[in-house]
Amino acid sequence: MEQFATEKICNSCKEIKQLSEFSFKQSGKSQRNAQCKKCRNKVKAEYDKHNSTNVFIYNKKYRQENAEKIAIQVKKYLLENAEKIAGRKRANVKNLKNSYVSHLMGMKVRKTPGELLELKRLQLQIHRHLKGIKNEEHK
Repeated sequence: MEQFATEKICNSCKEIKQLSEFSFKQSGKSQRNAQCKKCRNKVKAEYDKHNSTNVFIYNKKYRQENAEKIAIQVKKYLLENAEKIAGRKRANVKNLKNSYVSHLMGMKVRKTPGELLELKRLQLQIHRHLKGIKNEEHK
C-alpha cells in the first residue's frame, strides 16, 4: 500500500507544516504551493502594499467584467449563511462595533474620526441604559 505525505516544508519559513497549511496550485488538485498559506499571505500583503494602484485597477476591472458572476456568488453566500450573518450583525449591534456606530451616523468607518465614534458609542450606551431603566419602571 502506498503512503502519502502528510507534511511539507515551507520554502519561505523553512518550517515543517501539515499539508492542510498549503494551498492547492492552480495547475492541479494534486499539487500544493511551495509556500504555506501564512507566508503567501505575507508576500501578497507586501505586494499589495507596494502596488496598491495596480491592484486597485485590476480589482476594479475584474469587478466590472464579472459583475453578474459576483452578484450570483454574493447572493448564494447570503442565502447559505443568513443565520451566521444575522448573528454577526446582532453582535455588532450589541457590542457597538465601529462599523455599526459609523453606519448609524451615515459615515464610512475609515472616514469617521475616532473621537466621534467614541462620543456616538457613549451616547448609544447612555440611551440603552435609560431605555432599560424606563422598561424596568413599566414592569
